[in-house]
Amino acid sequence: MKTVKINFDEVQILDLNGNHIQIKDFSTIASELLWRTATTIPLYEASLQLYKGVSVNLNKEEIELIINIFKKNQCFYPFAQVPLIKYLENKIKELEI
Repeated sequence: MKTVKINFDEVQILDLNGNHIQIKDFSTIASELLWRTATTIPLYEASLQLYKGVSVNLNKEEIELIINIFKKNQCFYPFAQVPLIKYLENKIKELEI
């Protein structure tokens, strides 16, 4: 099964003028939500690595589970939540190429 590297540090968040902005502890907060809500052991283990800033290899089904977790459990305001979900959706598209 094909996999793709995921790292929450790669998520690009832009302000209204299109400038990149940093959200303090963004990847930590996202990883903690995944850790608390992971429905499988592989996702739980991925959350531990993502928390450390380590990239993880995930397949399409695992990424889809993560997308569903973030859609059901908002941990950021939409200006950050939407780019996170789009980042993950783009990773699925990479797998389909």
